[in-house]
Parts: sequence; C-alpha cells; structure tokens
Amino acid sequence: MPEVQFKDWLASQLRARGMRNREVAEQIGVSRYAVVKWLSGTARPMPETCAKLAALFDTPVEEVERMAGW
Repeated sequence: MPEVQFKDWLASQLRARGMRNREVAEQIGVSRYAVVKWLSGTARPMPETCAKLAALFDTPVEEVERMAGW
C-alpha cells in the first residue's frame, strides 16, 4: 500500500470534519496561506506544528511528522 502524502492526509481530514483552511489555521496558530501551501504540497509544517495538527485531528504525532517528511 503506498504511503499517504501529507497534503492528501490533510485534505481528507478537512473534508471529514467539514473544516475550512481558515479554521485549521486559527486553531493551530498559523496563517491561512500556510495551510494552502501544505495542501498544494509546496511546503510542509514544522515539527512543532505537526504536533498541533496531530492533536487537532486526533492522530499520533509520529504519523503526522512522518507524512510531513520529518
């Protein structure tokens, strides 16, 4: 089974929860543009931001960091 890319995982989390980029950005303390870049695959979140995303989406931080390439 191919490994899930961070951008695909994040998009699926947003869809599953009916969340918008802005909502995620506000909840984890980043700009909406950062979330847009993550979703497009042109940037990746820093490890400390991965921890916030993991908590927000109830996912092990190690898994989020791995998908983000850390």
